[in-house]
Amino acid sequence: MNQEEEIVHLKERLSEVVEQLSKSQEQASHLLEQMSMVQAENHVLKEQLAEAHKRIEELEKQKTPVPDIVKANVVKPKADAKKERKKRPRDAQRDCVTEQ
Repeated sequence: MNQEEEIVHLKERLSEVVEQLSKSQEQASHLLEQMSMVQAENHVLKEQLAEAHKRIEELEKQKTPVPDIVKANVVKPKADAKKERKKRPRDAQRDCVTEQ
C-alpha cells in the first residue's frame, strides 16, 4: 500500500469510528432519558408507599381490640340427626282434655 491508499483507508476507518461514536452517544442519551424517567417513577412510588404505610398505621390504631372471651365455634347438628319427639301417653292426653 502506498501512502494515499493508506490515508483513504484510515479516513474510511475514522468515519466508521465517528459513526459508531455518534450511535453510542445517541444510545447513551436515550438511556439517560430512560433512567431519569425511571427515577421519577421510583420517587412517585416511594411517596405512595410512605402514604400507604401512614394509612396502615392509622387503621391499626383504629382497630378494635379482640374480646377476652370468645365463644367457641360449635358445629350445630343437622336436622336429620335430631331425635324425634316423644309423644305423650294416651292417658296424659285425656287428662289435658278433661282438665279444661
